[in-house]
Amino acid sequence: MPTLLSWNVAGAAHDRLDAVASFVRGVAPDLLLLQEAVEDSRRLTSILGGDVRFVPAFPRSGGVPGATAEGMALWSPTGLHDVESAALGGWPWPRVALRCRVGRLAVCNLHLSHLPWQRQAQLRAAAAHPARPLLLAGDFNRPGGARLAGFRAVVPSGWSFRCGPLGLRLDAALASPGVAVTAATYLTSGVSDHRPMLLTVAADV
Repeated sequence: MPTLLSWNVAGAAHDRLDAVASFVRGVAPDLLLLQEAVEDSRRLTSILGGDVRFVPAFPRSGGVPGATAEGMALWSPTGLHDVESAALGGWPWPRVALRCRVGRLAVCNLHLSHLPWQRQAQLRAAAAHPARPLLLAGDFNRPGGARLAGFRAVVPSGWSFRCGPLGLRLDAALASPGVAVTAATYLTSGVSDHRPMLLTVAADV
């Protein structure tokens, strides 16, 4: 059964990217989806091997080498297939969707806006892609995940992000018909303010 690890890494670069890579090595997912990735994430191939793609969404302030732009990244130990990106808009930070295939399954990596109307428009745009079966996953920036007609919500128990004393489930997935997510768990890393989300998808998808 393929495993997908979705993780908002909060701009991890340099030493923190090394810590991300060490954690990923221990989990050994078939596909890694990173949100708030920076261009230093391309270095995952030199650390872990495999194949990585990074797509910037907007520039970052601070001028840290290797972290001048923030966006989305995908990594696979065996190679990425049918990778494509799409601008989703959003204010004040524009968003992008980053898609690929794992066997027959299309996977879309998302980091949605905070404003509800922008968030739903971005979800609808991502879901409008004709590839099926389709799994939308990432940081949805909505407590309890998201809802979209024709998709089943996948939200692990527990929390993925702390806001003071509150534990929020911001990281989640939406599965189209034909996608069977058999397990969904938040892991503990200590590397980012978000906990990584591990999904297991049925092998017949």
